[in-house]
Amino acid sequence: MSSKFTLLTLCCFLLMQTVSIAEEEPKTVDQVIARYIKAIGGQDKVDSVKTMRISAKITSGATETRMTVESIRPDRMRMETDYQGRIGIVGIEGDVGWFIRPGDAYAAPQKMAEEHVRGFQDQADPLGPLVGYKEKGYAIEFLGKEEIDGTQTYKLKVPMKSGAVNYFHLDAKTFLPIRVVGEAEFGGSKRVTESSLGDYKEVDGLLLYHRLQHTRSGSLVGSIVIYEKVEINIDLDPNRFKMPEVKKPKTTVQEQDKKEGALATEKKVLTPKDKPEPAPEKKEKPTEQKPAEKKPTEDKPGDDE
Repeated sequence: MSSKFTLLTLCCFLLMQTVSIAEEEPKTVDQVIARYIKAIGGQDKVDSVKTMRISAKITSGATETRMTVESIRPDRMRMETDYQGRIGIVGIEGDVGWFIRPGDAYAAPQKMAEEHVRGFQDQADPLGPLVGYKEKGYAIEFLGKEEIDGTQTYKLKVPMKSGAVNYFHLDAKTFLPIRVVGEAEFGGSKRVTESSLGDYKEVDGLLLYHRLQHTRSGSLVGSIVIYEKVEINIDLDPNRFKMPEVKKPKTTVQEQDKKEGALATEKKVLTPKDKPEPAPEKKEKPTEQKPAEKKPTEDKPGDDE
């Protein structure tokens, strides 16, 4: 009887130890991120994601913009925005970035400055910087717990490649990010952005947020991003992420200016001195009219008398 009691006690003790370990609060970056990856679907599901397409709507005040983001993990991204028919494109392929300005009539792609490329590289992986952060080169710090709008969160400091610093707040119960606060230097002053993440939905076994509310310090108008459709592991042509080749014009800009200048000279108004003398007018010869023939008069009777 005592042996059965001892065995039962031992089992309960081991069970309590297992629960205690499972519910133990994380104390390191790796522990927090491991719980985050488990919450969104697990490491195997995360590793299985190769491509993604997000179709979204952005509203800011009374304006609305459509956005499509295509990604080939981990470092290729193409983002298209459509605001009232004005199309803009941003492309990232590794360390190369390019863009087409919205509404550019010539649709000529331009190479992106290096500092701007780094900013978009932070967004190239749709799963964010926490997934595979060591391989991506992010030095993340665990800053303990902090309350956000009445919710206890785990706070992670993430220095981005762009030079900005993002603070991720993960719900202490669900381990899902609910707030990201970004700090960056802009024009000699610090700019603070705040993004609230919510409306998490499962897509092919992966839990992703579908709503992002974005505000910025010094701005009265924020923006709301709604994911309308998320597609995972779809076929994407790698060439779509490459910078399109710019066809060289047949004539250079200088040659075109010279040609236009010559045309303008030909069309200038001539001065009276330069005007040629008018050609003499041709006079038509008058047509000669022949005199009418006179008919012989007939002698009337009695004229000889």
